Amino acid sequence: MNTKITYDKKKLYELVVRQVSKRKDLIGGAAERTRKDCEEAPGPMQSRYDSSREELGALADGLNLRAEDIERGSIKLSLLREPINLNLDHVQIGSLVRVSEKGSNSSEDFFVLPYGGGEIVEIKGEEVIIITEDSPIYQAMRSKQKRSCFQIRRPDSKIVNYEILDIK
Repeated sequence: MNTKITYDKKKLYELVVRQVSKRKDLIGGAAERTRKDCEEAPGPMQSRYDSSREELGALADGLNLRAEDIERGSIKLSLLREPINLNLDHVQIGSLVRVSEKGSNSSEDFFVLPYGGGEIVEIKGEEVIIITEDSPIYQAMRSKQKRSCFQIRRPDSKIVNYEILDIK
């Protein structure tokens, strides 16, 4: 198991920004198409029992709200552009962290960002999981340094112990 993070954090950050931007474009396009379908759907005067116009309108509204949320998230990400270049000695927003479950020979990489939690980005054949400051794993490792240990309770109530192998 390689304990050192070898990929470029700035490139990873740019991949995340692109991935979030693509998601915003996809959802925005879906909202547009759904709104168009809504306008073309039969209204109450055309069909007594067809509720597709109302349902499509609600779906388009929901997609628009999601696209707006992603846009706000993109702005949060862009505000982090400069601090991303820092090499940090403790876990904080902007940290790229490699952890290993105690007793395991495998590791996981987490990138702490203000938006994008749950996104998975592939770089150099490895997956990096984006987490935000609200995630339980970040809460457990916040302010910890390399070689520090922390534990979290998984959704299945199992307590898992981790060690921080590297921070970039």
